[in-house]
Amino acid sequence: GTDMADDMADDMAMDHTVAVIDTDFGPAIAVGEQVVYTWDTETSTTPVCTHDRIGADGMPCDEKWPVVEVDELASLTFDGVDAASFTVVERPDGRSQLALGGRLLYTMSLDGPGDANCQGAEGWYIVNPDGTSNRTETPIGA
Repeated sequence: GTDMADDMADDMAMDHTVAVIDTDFGPAIAVGEQVVYTWDTETSTTPVCTHDRIGADGMPCDEKWPVVEVDELASLTFDGVDAASFTVVERPDGRSQLALGGRLLYTMSLDGPGDANCQGAEGWYIVNPDGTSNRTETPIGA
């Protein structure tokens, strides 16, 4: 039947490898090749980027900045990244979100693999390999 093909497609869609990849702003942590961001507005693991928070462009925050959703740390593969600093936080909406050093992690809906199109926008920053915010706002070599 097609079940096996569907399962394979699902697996490919959800690449749960946490690794360091190269971006225009230097090496950054990514999940499944998608660079992750933290938001300066969020100072704890209580989400401020929710579906109810509508941006200036009219988009709900969690659609523009999708949460890095994982069931449990065991479902992730860590490649060159310290797994000990990651946690899974349950959001008020019931979803489980990956956090790093107490900061909730998001992706950017406009980014393709390896992109960091919104670095520095409205307080959103990609994450250095050591877990700190990458504050570089000028592409390397630009």
